[in-house]
Amino acid sequence: MLELSNKYYLLVDETQKTLIAAAGEALLIRGAHGGLGVFIGFVFLTIANICMSLVMLHGRIINRITSYLGTIGYSLLLAYILLATFVPSTHSIAVIIAAPGGLLTLAWVLMLGIKLIRFGILKS
Repeated sequence: MLELSNKYYLLVDETQKTLIAAAGEALLIRGAHGGLGVFIGFVFLTIANICMSLVMLHGRIINRITSYLGTIGYSLLLAYILLATFVPSTHSIAVIIAAPGGLLTLAWVLMLGIKLIRFGILKS
């Protein structure tokens, strides 16, 4: 993308600029959701959150419900990422898996945030 951007900046001819812009859009589409270009970032982030939820399960600060919400929610999102990337024909099934995963992770973030705010106030 950077190379295309530099070429676009140096060009004067509008036809060539249009071709460079089309090439850039093609690159963006190839790296769109469900592509291998974004898979690594999504999978690392999701696995990190699963690990964090599992570690919370063994601690005493965050309750078990919050830990389970994160573990289950991010596991469902991991399944969605794998399906969307490697089996794109199962898009409707993947979305059905992702919906509860997204809601569970949203609840996890809210509960974790509330607990951390309370913990910070108590420590002050």
